[in-house]
Amino acid sequence: MGWECPCGASNTENHLKCRACNTPVDKALAIAAGKQPERPPLLPIVTTHAMEGFTIQAYRGIVTAEIVMGIHMFKDLGAGLRDIFGGRSGGYQDELRKGKVLALQELSAAAREEGANAVVGASLDYEAGLGNMLMIVAKGTAVTIERTPQSSGAP
Repeated sequence: MGWECPCGASNTENHLKCRACNTPVDKALAIAAGKQPERPPLLPIVTTHAMEGFTIQAYRGIVTAEIVMGIHMFKDLGAGLRDIFGGRSGGYQDELRKGKVLALQELSAAAREEGANAVVGASLDYEAGLGNMLMIVAKGTAVTIERTPQSSGAP
């Protein structure tokens, strides 16, 4: 007995990931059942080298997340018209927002895999690829933080 992925590929029961799109079996079955798989909450992610009120206990390493997205043909057509006539491309802006969220989710997951509970020094880079492709790279340093005890009294 096998399982069918939402992408349409048939897989054997021995496949833990879809052979066509690499989606894990539990996520694929949840999507097929009309449920979104649960995502753990994002870890704290900051662009600074430290977090106010917290002390870095351990540095776990550099973490990255790469997202490559295709832009829908009609969104690209709308952006081309706006390029001629002026204005903002809502379609591209929506895709950039979605890509940013996905990149931060994957960055958080990568940090969690390293045993971290936060990411410091984070940054996002955006690149337009060939054709209608968009690449977003998120990077930062995975760290373990603890709340700094509040001092009681004046110095």
